[in-house]
Amino acid sequence: MAVKKTKRKRGLIRIISTAKTGTFYVVNGSKGKKIKKMKYDRKIRRRVMFEEHKMA
Repeated sequence: MAVKKTKRKRGLIRIISTAKTGTFYVVNGSKGKKIKKMKYDRKIRRRVMFEEHKMA
């Protein structure tokens, strides 16, 4: 009997700084709504909002 494969609902997502410094994090995320997180931006040494963008 064949086992049904399930689609992955989680994958790697790149979140990029809204301060336009080029800093990014790669995190596990769910497919669906866009991720927005407050994280530390090393280039400006502050916590800023990071938003989800497509991985190239």
